Amino acid sequence: MKIIAAIFVGIFLVLYAGLNWDNQKSSEQVKVEYVIDGDTIIVEGKRKVRYIGVDAPEIIYATNTGDKSYRCFAKESLIANEKIVEGKTVKLVKDVSDKDKYGRLLRYVYSGDIFVNEYLVKNGFAVSEPIFPNLEYSRLFYNSQKMASDKKIGLWSKCAK
Repeated sequence: MKIIAAIFVGIFLVLYAGLNWDNQKSSEQVKVEYVIDGDTIIVEGKRKVRYIGVDAPEIIYATNTGDKSYRCFAKESLIANEKIVEGKTVKLVKDVSDKDKYGRLLRYVYSGDIFVNEYLVKNGFAVSEPIFPNLEYSRLFYNSQKMASDKKIGLWSKCAK
């Protein structure tokens, strides 16, 4: 019986160490060069990063003139994102998928103690948008969205959904 228990403990320790190694391997510290909108940034190396699990209102660019138009609360989302990350060193954490169909890195983003993805949803600058298989924080984002919606915070106070 002790041998079986020791085997299970050994297997657990190997798996646990492997999980920790994967988590450490899948994150990196980078400087944010530019904020595109409420859920997309450009980091050093000209890499485009799309925040996992959230969707901020879009900024529409006219192809022939380059003019911008803003969906409801898009400008506020952009400004909030800029205040949190622009010019700062942030931590990027990968979930399951590395990139989306547009070649953007898919990441959870941390700026100091702020979990940026959650912050944007919790404060009404973005909505929860779970996309399989990147679902690690989907419940957190859903609960944050419900709170913001119930309290009519941010876009929930101004935009019809």
